[in-house]
Amino acid sequence: MVELVFTERIRKASEKALEVEGCSESLKKQIEALLEEDRRIAKENEAERIAAAEREKANTDPEYANQPVIQKTSTINFSLAQAISQTLLNASSLQEKKEYYLHELVKSSQVYSEPPKPRIRSPELIAHLEKIKVELANKEYATMVKDVEETDTATFQLDTKEWKEMKGQLTAILNIFFTMISVFVAIYWVGYTVTNDIGMKVLLGLAGALIVGIAEAWLYISYSNRSKNSAKKQKKNQ
Repeated sequence: MVELVFTERIRKASEKALEVEGCSESLKKQIEALLEEDRRIAKENEAERIAAAEREKANTDPEYANQPVIQKTSTINFSLAQAISQTLLNASSLQEKKEYYLHELVKSSQVYSEPPKPRIRSPELIAHLEKIKVELANKEYATMVKDVEETDTATFQLDTKEWKEMKGQLTAILNIFFTMISVFVAIYWVGYTVTNDIGMKVLLGLAGALIVGIAEAWLYISYSNRSKNSAKKQKKNQ
């Protein structure tokens, strides 16, 4: 038994056939039942669309968002479509007959095939999928946190190394400064044995402090360069 999709063209032809005087009672009952079934399906489809919209608003899970709304389709038996076509052809004038030929009625229709039923997930499957979601989320979070921790650790290590270098440089500068002060004071007091001129003693003290400062700075720079070269060689050997 071939079923066709009940289109608007066939619906209008069916309503027109009910008005034909030559339409048999048996055919009228079939057409009336067909139209009643079409109206019932239309109401059910509208109710399903409204219910689906409500479910989509209430459900925040993206997995169930934008799910297609399953709509029923009105159909007509091919033999009934033939009977309607024949009834209209018998009662129509030559000008009207063209639109009531069977091939014209079913032009926008097609053979109806039952759509596959939607798969219903079992509670066990849903629980298993939820468990997998949680595990994947935990793994993703662990990966994100791991990257942050490694970056923070590397930054902390880098800052500590720089701080040690800066601390060493600051200590060397202070040592040189205090050494220069000590040399200046020592030469200034020793200058009493040479001259009583305060200006001369200050110049001698500054000269001695400057010489010692330059010597200390040169020694520190030389030591620092040797330490860096030694560290570079150790890294290359590793």
